[in-house]
Amino acid sequence: ALFAVIWIAISAVVTLTSENLYSTPVAYPPSGPVHGVDETFRDHRLHVYYGVPFIKPPLLQNRFERLHNLDKPLPFLLDARHPPPSCLQSSRNVGKLTIDNRNTTEDCLYLNIFAPARKTRDNIRQFPVIVLLHGGGYYSGGNSFPFYSGRYLAAMGSAVVVVPNYRLGIFGFYRSKPLGLEGNQGLWDVYMAVKWVSENVAAFGGNPDSVTLLGHDVGAALLGLLNTIENGSSLYHRAIMMSGNPFMRHWKVQNKDASKDLDKLLKKMSCERRVRPLDCLRSRTDNIVLDSAQSDANWRLIYIPTEYDDIKDDDITTLKETIVEKDLIIGVTESEGAHFGNLFLEQQSVFDTSNISQADLEGYLKIVARGLGITNVEELIKFYKDGYDPPVTVIGQAFGDLVFNCPMMQFAEETSKGNINVYMYVFRYKPSYSITKLSKATHMDDVFLSLGYALNASQKSLNITLEERHL
Repeated sequence: ALFAVIWIAISAVVTLTSENLYSTPVAYPPSGPVHGVDETFRDHRLHVYYGVPFIKPPLLQNRFERLHNLDKPLPFLLDARHPPPSCLQSSRNVGKLTIDNRNTTEDCLYLNIFAPARKTRDNIRQFPVIVLLHGGGYYSGGNSFPFYSGRYLAAMGSAVVVVPNYRLGIFGFYRSKPLGLEGNQGLWDVYMAVKWVSENVAAFGGNPDSVTLLGHDVGAALLGLLNTIENGSSLYHRAIMMSGNPFMRHWKVQNKDASKDLDKLLKKMSCERRVRPLDCLRSRTDNIVLDSAQSDANWRLIYIPTEYDDIKDDDITTLKETIVEKDLIIGVTESEGAHFGNLFLEQQSVFDTSNISQADLEGYLKIVARGLGITNVEELIKFYKDGYDPPVTVIGQAFGDLVFNCPMMQFAEETSKGNINVYMYVFRYKPSYSITKLSKATHMDDVFLSLGYALNASQKSLNITLEERHL
């Protein structure tokens, strides 16, 4: 099972002794003392610390800025017993999942730490460390999402698992030369979180010399992009990329004019006539900023890491610096793009796919190819023309190949040129709890199982079978 493979790659199996005496969940990292909570999962005792700050809050003048660590250690015992909200995002439905933004906020730069309970403060066993970087397309996700909890990996894998938030959408990836904004604030958040882990995780029983970064979806892309920051690659020792990597293609906005994007944004928030428009943007409430940014039809395409701006069609040369020169596990689901293919057809107002003609399919393939920056469209259509039953599945296959599968193969090939181990997998099991009704394993189907959420017997709404929990 993928869950087992991941753990074999991360560390040797460590067995906890079954003693009843544990210290209180209080840790004393260099950043300041924190008081967590005792939790138990399947007879495994954990010390969990929720909402630990790792960076200055992104409020007021700090909005849109690349932030740094707190100026000095906390002078008081931090109450870390309550889960923090995720970063601000809109509500939406993803298959069977409903994302409710009422528990999200701009003040979100906190991390959760899940650690095997220790016996005494002074006798701390050093466990391997995992930093889990959530996915969500740069505009969704967070450490408050139950399937991105580190509880299960920490309990069943005997590791210290750290799950940080990073800023999303306009708050995390807004770049504007006229306003002097560099962009990539969310990527910088990830860097600062991993740096904090390197400097503080020993106080929680973690081994700073055995840190694995595990990224899902765009979290995997950010993992690779971390290497573009000076000293970023020195902060971890192994990597796992699930359904994502830095070579992933992103939908391109044709003839996008960044100045027009800024003009529309300023006008939407009544800041276009201000002498200091950036101060005006910072004075607006977070929800007004979010709603204004998402009023643009292309908002999902505007607020992404800006390293992608300079990538040419079919040219991965500019991304070579994202290569992970560490032992790597990388993989995809069997039908990675099927879910996105269905969403694309819905956006094209196609709800009944039984009568789609060959000409219609070729037209949709052209839209997909051009949107993803493919220039040799006719060659692509020829490649996908036959062999799919029903024919409409070709849309999902094209999405999967162009966005996930081929970039994964390219990334793995480039990475394997170094003197490191690269392991690839394809997740083919179709779980009963899938968020889609598709027949094959698609995007997100591996997350609940490999990150351990399927182990939680209380999640009756997922209809997880006993066999799946055993996996």
